[in-house]
Order: sequence, then structure tokens, then C-alpha cells
Amino acid sequence: MNKLNPGLRAWDRVERMNHTLRDGLVKEIGSRDTGDSNSSSTIDITMRMVRGRFPSPAWPKPRRFVLTGVIPTVGREKSDMEIRTRPGHFSNESRLHANRHEKRKPCLESAETGLCLAIFRGRIGVFLSLVAFLCAPLAHPLAADTEVTQTRIDAGRKVVESATGLDETQKQQALEFYAQAEKWLREANAAKAEKARLMAVAREGPKKIKKLRARMEEFSRNKTDDPNALAPNRDPDGMGAAIKEEEAALTEAREARRQQMDILSELTVGAKNSSTEISANRKTMERISEDLNALASADDPIRVSEARGISLKTHRILIREKIAVSTLRQENHSLLVDLAQLERDMAEARIARCQARLDRLREAAGDLREEKATQARREAERDIIESTALPGAFRAIANETTQYRMELEDLARNEKTVAEALAAAKAGLDGIESDFKRIRQRVKVVGTGQAISSVLRARRAALPSMRSYRRASNERKEEIVRATDRQIHIDERLHAHGTVGDFAAKLMLALPDMPESERDGFERKARRLTQAQRDALNELQKVYGTYIGGLTALDLAKRRLVSVAKSYVDYIDDALRLIPDPSFLDLARERVFTQATWWLFSPANWSEFGKDVGSLARRYPIPTILLAGLLVVLAIRRRSSKARLEKLSRDAGKIRDYAFAYFLEAVAITLFIASWPLLIAGVGYLFVLSSGTDPFTDLLGYALFKSGLVLAGGLFLIEANRRDGIGERHLRWPAPIREAMLRELRWALPTVVSLGFLAIIMSQDGAPSALWPLGRLAFVILMMVFLVLAYRLFHAHGPFMGTWRKHPSTHLKMFLELHFLWFPLLLLLPFGLALLPILGYRTMSLHFLDGVEMTLWFFIGLFFLREFVIRYLDIAELRLRHEEAVRKRNELHAQCVREKEDMQKTSEEKPATLSSLMEIPEPDFRELGDQAKRLVQGGFLFSAIIGIWFIWSDLLSTPGFLGDAGLSFYAPELADGIAREVSITLGDVVGALILLVITMLAAKNIPGVLEIVLLRRLPLETGGRYAFATLTQYSIVGIGMAAMLGALGVEWSSIQWLVAALGIGLGFGLQEIVANFISGIILLFERPIRVGDVVTIDDTTGIVSRIRIRATTIIDWEKKELLVPNKDLITGRLTNWTLSNRMTRILITVGIAYGSDVALALRLLTEAATEHPEVLSDPAPLGTFEGFGDNALTLFLRCYMESVDNRLATTSALHQAINEKFNAAGISISFPQRDIHLDTVTPLDIRLVSS
Repeated sequence: MNKLNPGLRAWDRVERMNHTLRDGLVKEIGSRDTGDSNSSSTIDITMRMVRGRFPSPAWPKPRRFVLTGVIPTVGREKSDMEIRTRPGHFSNESRLHANRHEKRKPCLESAETGLCLAIFRGRIGVFLSLVAFLCAPLAHPLAADTEVTQTRIDAGRKVVESATGLDETQKQQALEFYAQAEKWLREANAAKAEKARLMAVAREGPKKIKKLRARMEEFSRNKTDDPNALAPNRDPDGMGAAIKEEEAALTEAREARRQQMDILSELTVGAKNSSTEISANRKTMERISEDLNALASADDPIRVSEARGISLKTHRILIREKIAVSTLRQENHSLLVDLAQLERDMAEARIARCQARLDRLREAAGDLREEKATQARREAERDIIESTALPGAFRAIANETTQYRMELEDLARNEKTVAEALAAAKAGLDGIESDFKRIRQRVKVVGTGQAISSVLRARRAALPSMRSYRRASNERKEEIVRATDRQIHIDERLHAHGTVGDFAAKLMLALPDMPESERDGFERKARRLTQAQRDALNELQKVYGTYIGGLTALDLAKRRLVSVAKSYVDYIDDALRLIPDPSFLDLARERVFTQATWWLFSPANWSEFGKDVGSLARRYPIPTILLAGLLVVLAIRRRSSKARLEKLSRDAGKIRDYAFAYFLEAVAITLFIASWPLLIAGVGYLFVLSSGTDPFTDLLGYALFKSGLVLAGGLFLIEANRRDGIGERHLRWPAPIREAMLRELRWALPTVVSLGFLAIIMSQDGAPSALWPLGRLAFVILMMVFLVLAYRLFHAHGPFMGTWRKHPSTHLKMFLELHFLWFPLLLLLPFGLALLPILGYRTMSLHFLDGVEMTLWFFIGLFFLREFVIRYLDIAELRLRHEEAVRKRNELHAQCVREKEDMQKTSEEKPATLSSLMEIPEPDFRELGDQAKRLVQGGFLFSAIIGIWFIWSDLLSTPGFLGDAGLSFYAPELADGIAREVSITLGDVVGALILLVITMLAAKNIPGVLEIVLLRRLPLETGGRYAFATLTQYSIVGIGMAAMLGALGVEWSSIQWLVAALGIGLGFGLQEIVANFISGIILLFERPIRVGDVVTIDDTTGIVSRIRIRATTIIDWEKKELLVPNKDLITGRLTNWTLSNRMTRILITVGIAYGSDVALALRLLTEAATEHPEVLSDPAPLGTFEGFGDNALTLFLRCYMESVDNRLATTSALHQAINEKFNAAGISISFPQRDIHLDTVTPLDIRLVSS
């Protein structure tokens, strides 16, 4: 035992002390606890060994000891005692903490520095002091569980900010813990205040309920609705002040009701979830306690552990207060509901009383204004009577004043009407908002079911419609403009009159000379008349201002009312989509077919329909006349339109005369021929726009509108696929596809229109509920028709697939290969839609029907737009080829003429060549450029994705569909400065995928769009356009990736470590690739070489064709592609023949025989260069004699070309020309020769050697 490790011996000492301390504590507490006989105390002190770090090498392993004591007592709160020590530093923090009952003070206090010992009476003090002394070097800084305050949080934050032993990541982590603790502390304080309020309500609630009931009774007995009592001063100012006071009281009462409604909603929903919330909070408390216990064994730095401990303790305080609040609400739920209901009833009574008083006051104020206006008009009429004997100018002033007074009287009545309408709009808005909240609360409590569906449908039918609002809004705007113009006119009239004295003086100037005594009387009458007119104008100006303000306020209130009503309707629609109707079996027993037939052909319904038609014609005369005129035009021009269409079809094959405008004309004529169903749709749309019609008329109008559109679209497809139609002659559709479309549409179109009409008219909410099963049955049959139609057109051996297999193309290849995947999905779509009404989801099936219809017509329209673009490119290609053929024919004709003059040949030898040039092959879309094909197909796909998203976005945004579909992935979100994890929803993933597809399509096709639309019109060379398009592509990819990651919640702070790691990896392993990438960007910006430049690198000369991310492609003269890394082009040496000046020099070396005429040879060299069309005259060609060779006289020809494009051909032509001229002049090109001279100074030694 003596050789045991000192750490083990210390552990043995502490464990023995544990038993001794337990006995001493039991005796000490037993001697102190005097009171209840049942009160007894037990103590359990355990020793735990936890991982830690010790600076002393004497310990066998890094450990630290924590002595924890728990002293539960019967009838008292639990008491905790902890003795924690931090090893190795005796002077560091030691805490010994013991909390007893609330009536007792803590027996030990903690200190932040040094050793803290508290001396107890008796042996417990000795034992605790001894334990604290022995364990002082092992103290842990997080033992104290003191109350968390804002001061402590601020102090901890300052310590962390000034700490030097923490890196930036640890500091940031600790500061986030403190920020989170601060937020939770604020919420805990708010919860404490709420707890105090609830406790006060629990104490004072019964008394308050009695007082409220007494006030309600007193309130119902005391009614003071007399306007004289509300506004004792019977003048406009007193009435206005009283009205403002009542409006303020009404606003206050409405706000009080809104608050009480929110409280009731919270109580109703909270009662349903209170037990779950309390249970969840208790589990959270347990988890926090576990985290706090595990904090002692954590390996984090001290300051980070302190920050996390404070955050956890603050969270525990918050959860404890939440549990207390939830418990109080649960225990006093009945009292709180009674109190909130009484407060709400009191607020509603105040609202009703204030509204009634306000209505009486407004009515009294309007009556007062009308009374004053009538009195003023009577005075003006009396002035007219009195002015009959006065001059004409005086009578004119009196008549004008009377007109102003009559206008003021009418304006007062209009103002009263507007004020009443404004009050009604505000009351309606308040009613809709409160009812909206009440319905949402009810749906949240009881859920969606048959009981709530009838309520929702009734609410939806009672809500105001947008149709009446639009018409009334336009009328109000026109009235505002008229009133404003009139107010401006009155203001100008007052300005023109000037003062009363000036106006009277002008009036007196029109009188003839008269005695002074009579003139004074006329002057008094003139001043009285002008003063009366000025008063009338001033009153008009003031009332017009009030009237315009009332109209503007009414328009804003109506707009707000319709906006809230629209939100209400959207909410009801979203809820009704998820509520099933009764099944077919429950309603099949009723006489639905008899009722449907009687309702559809009821004389009463059709009588109301006839009346509505007459009122519609009177209400909308111009649209009715236009529809009738269109019918007449269709009847007259139909035959001539068909004849014109046939002529355009015959001319479609003529290349020289055909233009894209003819194609558009053919499309317009086809639309005109098939447009007669639009008359039916127009009549139905007028019924849809009108308001106040019979419900049967509304349903019939909507069904006519939808059926007319479907019929018009179907007839257009039939006309397009007819013989000599736009599909055959203009768009070149294959015959099997056209024949199949005609065959299927002839039976499917009338069937679809009939079934759709029945499904629409008998499935809407306005139809009797007994007819809904018949509408659902029509919908199911309609979907089966679509299923049969889709199968017959698109099955594996059908007309579409057979034709596409015979004429495959690049963009159809994948479509054909994936037929096994998309064809079953296409058949499942109508089958799945047919299941919806069978399962009872009638409203959702109608919504899906609208979506499918819009999607179908959108794709048909997008398909025709794609065909239009292809046809435009087709015609442009035809024109270009025709122009090229004409050009080649002219060139060939000129060449033949030259050959005839030079070689004495007749022109009859070339007729076949000339005629063959005019045989232009039929162009095909596959022959267009790759960029144009990618542009059209990519644009088609891009538009399809965007269109589908806009069509189906309202369904995808339905609560519970995508937005609430959470996945098991989380992303950080910053809220109130606190980072928290939120779940990534399915909608986020779908949005990110859409952004990815858009980025891919944009990166591939936008450079082509820029090239076609913009760059070719700018004064840029090919290389500049290529550089701009490439950089644009890089930018699109970067922006798209950033947007996609942002949609998934990925932030820079969460991936910066990945970027740093990639940077290190790139610096070592991928440095060549990165160098090539950066060099490629430098090439695009600095442009030492450009696409189209002729360069020489090493021994290879060629043209730069592409500059990619990693390498540049150079095509040499043998059409071989050389891939050169971009780094070599930046760091190596290369020759760019066309960088700044495309001019190039040709150097030709010629050796002539000795004895030739050098001057003549130089002249012939210069002539050969001058005669060639590719050789520039400035600088002029230069021939020079530059040396005597071994066997020739060396001549050089230097000449320049404009570009290097035809350098090889030009050099060959010059060689040929020089050779011909030298031969004609008798100048010979020297042959290589060598003369051997023997040394004859000494005799030659000649020997014959035999083999």
C-alpha cells in the first residue's frame, strides 16, 4: 500500500471521508430538524470520477474529483450540495454550495477567487471545512447555480471579449451562447410578467366578472342615441367634433374586441395543446438538466463552458416559467374564458352603441347640411325674384348664385350618401376581418370536416365579388376626377372675381349714368348679390373638398375590403379542397338525375336567364354590338377567308415570293375561321362580369365561357390539320400525325365539350348540392375520354411514336428512349384525376381540371410558338440559300463570259450547271445551326417549366402541400441575432431544382441569344463577341449556383471552411488546372489571342477556334485540332499574326542563272505581285537583288496582303505567275551545280587497284 500511486491514496482518503461526512451530516441535520414528527432527513453523498486534466505528473491518469451531495427531506424542497474542485491550482475558484428550505439561508457562500470556507456549528462544519480544504485544488468554476441576470451576462461577455486564451471560433461560440442567454432572459421576464398577470386574474377574476356583468346591464339600460344629447351645439362644427369623438370611441372598441378575440383564440387552441406543451417543456427541462450535468465533463475551455452553462440555466428558467404559465392557464381556463367572453361582449356592445350613435350623428349632420343648403337656395331664388326689376347683369349674378346653391344642395345629398357608404364599408370590413379570424380559429380547433364545409361555403357565397368592385371603383374614380375638375373651376372663378368690392365695382361699371341717390341703392344691391355668390362659391369649394376626401376614403376602404375578402376566399378554397363530399353511394339513392333534369330545364330558371340577357344587353351595349358584328363578319367573310387560305397554301412552296408575313396571315385566317365559338365564350364572359344576376345565369354563363374557349381551341386544331392547312403547307407536319389528330378530334371534341359543360355547371358551389354527384360523374367520364385519347395518340405503335421513329432528331432521341417512363405517367394523370371526385374531393377535382386545362392550352400555345420560331428560321435559311444560289449563278455566268472571250468557247457548254444551281434542296430543322437548335429547344423547355410553375403554384403553395413538408435536413437561420436551425422543406428543394435547371438552360443558351440579338449588331470582332459571351456564361453559372445554395439555406459562413479546404487542395493537387483556369480568364480579358486569330506556337500554325476553361483549341492548316493549355499561352512564347494588324508579308526567294538580265527579272517579279488582286499596292511590292549564290543570283520579292486568310493560295499563285513570266522572258531558274577543280601543282598520283 505504501507504493500506491499518490492519486489512488488521495482517492482512498476522500472515500473514507465520504462515509464519515455522511454520518456527521445525518447527526447534525437530525439535531437541527425540530418540528414535524414525520420530518426526517437522509443524505446520500457520492463520489464521481470524471475525465479532466491535471498538471501534476503524480496522478496515474488525467482525472478530477467531484463530490456531490443530495439531501432530500420530507415535506421540504430538495437541497443540493456540491463540492467541486479544479485540480492543480489551489488559489483558483472553489465553491461549496448548499441550499436548504426557503426559510433557511444558504449555509455556504461561494467566492470567485481563493478558497471559500464557511464554519458550521458542530461536527458538520468541521467535516465540510475539511472536505473543502482537501478538494480545493479540484474546484470547478461552474458549480455555483446562482440566478442569471443581465449584469452577469454582460460581465461574462466582456470577459470573453477580452480573453486572450481563446481563438476567434471559440470567442464567437461563447458570444453566441451569451446572446442566446440574453434572448431567453428577455422571454423569461416576459413569462414572469404573464405569470404574475395570470395569478392576479385568478385572484381578482370572479370580482371582475361580477363588475363586468353589472356594467353590461347598466350599459343596456342607458341608451343616449338622441343627436341633440350627443351634440348639443346644432352647428356643423359641433356635429363634426361629436362625430370624430364617436369615431375614436368606435375604433377603440373595435381594437378591444380584436384583442379579446385573439385572447379567446389563444385560449381555445391552448386548451387543446396545453397538456402536450407542458409535457414537452418538462422533457426539455430534463434535457437541459442532462446537458448541465454533462457540462462538468466537457473538454471545452473554461469561458466557453461558463457561457454555455449560463445559456442552459437561462433556458431552464424560461422553460420553468413557461410551465408555470401553462399550468396557470390550464387550471384557470374556465375563468379566463368567461372573462374574455365578457370583455368581448362588452366590446361588441360598445361597438354597436358607438356605431348607432355615429350613424345618428352622421344622419343629423347630413340633414343639417341639406337644410342649410335648401335654405340658401330659397334665399337665392328670392334674390332672383327681387332682381327682376334690376338690370340684366344683376339678374345674371342672381341666377348664377341660384345654380350654385342648387349644386350645393345636390352635393350635400351626395356627400351624405358617400358618408353612409363609407361607414357601411368600414363596418363590413370589420365584420369580415372578425369573421375571418373566428373561422380560422374554428378550423384550427375542430379541423376540416363536413360540419365546417357547409359553413365555409355559406361564407364564400356571402363575400363580395371583385366584379362589382371593379365597376364601382371605375365609377368612383370618374366621379373623383369630375369633382376635382369642378373644384378647380370654382377656385379659378373665385380668383377671377377678386374681392367683393372689386366684383361689385365691375358690376356697377356696366350700369348707365344715373343720379347719385339711385346709384347708392344699386351699389348696395350689387354688393349683396356678389357677397351671396362668393359665399355660395366658398361653400361649394369646402364641400367639394370634403366630398372628394370621402370618395377617396371610400375607394380605399372598398379596396381593403375586397383584399381581405380575397384572402378569405383563398383561405376557404384551400380548406374546401381538403374536405371530401359524401360518397357516391350515399347520394345515388336520391333522385339526382330527375332533379338535375328539372333544374337544368326548369322554365323558371330559363325565364330568369332571359331577363338577365335583356338586362345584360342594356348594361353592356357596346360589347353586345361587337359580338353581333363579329357574328355577321364571320358569316360574310368565311368563304372568302378559306379561298385566301388556299392561295397562301399554294404559294408556300415558292421560295422567291414567300415571306414570314404570309405565314402569319395564314395563321390569322385559320383563327378567324375557327373563332365562332368565341361568341359563345364572349356571352358567357359578360355574364361572369355582371353582378346581381340569377345563380342559374351565373353558372350557365361560366359554363358557356369555358366551353366556348375549349370548342374554339379544338376547332383551330382541326382547321390547322386539314388538307392544305397551315400544318401541311406551312409547318410541314407529317401526314400520319395530321390524319390521326383529325380522326381523334372529330369524336373527342364534342364529347369533351358536352361533358365539360355538365361537369362545370353541376359541380360548382352555386349549383344545388343534390346535383353534385352528377357533376362528379361527368368529370369521371371526361377523364376517361382523356385517357383513351392519350392512349390512342401516344402508345408505342401510335401515329406520333411511329412518325418520330421514322424521322428521329436530336431533341426527340431522349424523348423516344424514355417512352416507357413518361407514357404510363401520362395515362396515370387522367386516371388519378378521375379518382378525386370518386373519393369525394369535388372542389379539388375542379381546381385540378382548371389547372389541366390551362396546362394543355399553354403547351399547345407554346408548341405553336415554337413552330413559328422554327418557321421563321426556316424561311430565313431559305432566303439565305436563295441569295447564295443567285450569287453563285452570277459569278458562274461572269466566269463563263470571261472564258468565252479568252478561250473562244460558247456559252452553250454550261447550261446544266446553271440550271442545277436553282435546284435548292428542301430545308429541314436539323440543318439549322447547333446554336439555333439549342436556343429553340432550350427556350421551349425553359418556358414550359416557368409556365407550369405559374399555373400550379397556387396548389403547391396550399398549406400542407410543399411549404410544410419538412425534410430531415436543416439550415441555419438568423432571427433576432440568434442562429437557429430550421428544417428544409420540399418546396425549398423544388425551388432549388428549378433554379438549377434555369441556370443550366441560361448558361447554354443566353450566349447564343446575345450573339444573335445584340453582339452581331455591335462593332465587335469575332474574338470580342466570343469573350463577352463566355464571360457572361461564367457569370450566369456563378449567380445561379449562389441562388440555388441560398434557396437551400446554405450561407457563406457555413461553407467558408470548405472553400478554405478546397483552396489548400487546389494549391497542391490541382494547381495546374487552376493555373489553366486563371489563364483562360486572363486570355478572355487581356485578349492576347482571340477566336479567329492566326497564331504560331512552337512549330504549329493555325487558327484559334475556341477558348475554354482549361485549354484553347487551334486548328492548323491540315484541319487538325491542337489543344494547348491556357497556361502555355500566357507563360510561353507564341506568334500572333493578326493581333493588332492583320496585314502580313509574303517573302519569295528566287534564284536565277548567272548571265541572266537581273533588271528584267526584278521588273517581272514586281509585275507578278502587282497583278495579283490579293497583294496590296500600299506598301508596294518590292523586288531586290541581294546576293551571289554558289550557283544562282539570289532575288527576293516582298509584298503585303490585307490578311493571312489566303496566304497559302496567294503564295502559290505568285510562284506560278513568276514562273510563267520568267519562261516567257527566257530567264532560267538556275539548277544546283558543283564544279570540281583538281590541284595540278604536283603530279597526280594515280593508282589502279584491282577489285
